[in-house]
Amino acid sequence: MRTKMKKATYLSMIAAVGLLGACQSERTEVTTSANQEFLYYIRYTNFAWFATDQGYYVDRDGQFYSFDLEGNPELWEGPVDDRYSVSDLRKNFAHNAQVEFQLASDYVSDFASTAEKLVNAPIHDLDQYANDLGVYALYVLTYDPWTKKYTQHLIKMDSDHGFYERDGKTARQVIQWLEDANRAAWQNDN
Repeated sequence: MRTKMKKATYLSMIAAVGLLGACQSERTEVTTSANQEFLYYIRYTNFAWFATDQGYYVDRDGQFYSFDLEGNPELWEGPVDDRYSVSDLRKNFAHNAQVEFQLASDYVSDFASTAEKLVNAPIHDLDQYANDLGVYALYVLTYDPWTKKYTQHLIKMDSDHGFYERDGKTARQVIQWLEDANRAAWQNDN
């Protein structure tokens, strides 16, 4: 079972890193919606010592929620053709979900502009590696109201296989904002 969980985690990580190929110089058109339910999420998985699969997400109202798959990545519905359905994301985030606190930020109120800046910022390989770190990743989600699908875009990833991060002022600010919220929620829970 542990081998199967590790394989699923690393396959999802490889898929996310595969998206790094989208670091092209031309701009990507970003589609968002005022009715978009989910904006950002953080996911941490690690099976080195004991199974961990948990994270946080930010909804359109700026609510910061936690979720916990209790170390079972098989509960996570992966993307189909690099896209998530609304119901799959709802199901993924519903595991042991609870509101941690309200976030007030331009990254929520001016989401369309922030998302476009993040998606079009290049990703850099920071040439760092770790052992038994697992995968810690931050994503911005864009929603296409015509297909009714979400696309996840990597903002930052720290893993045993490398460290990656979007470049630019907006990316650095959003990373800091999400990591500050992550730390605050973790401290509240412990």
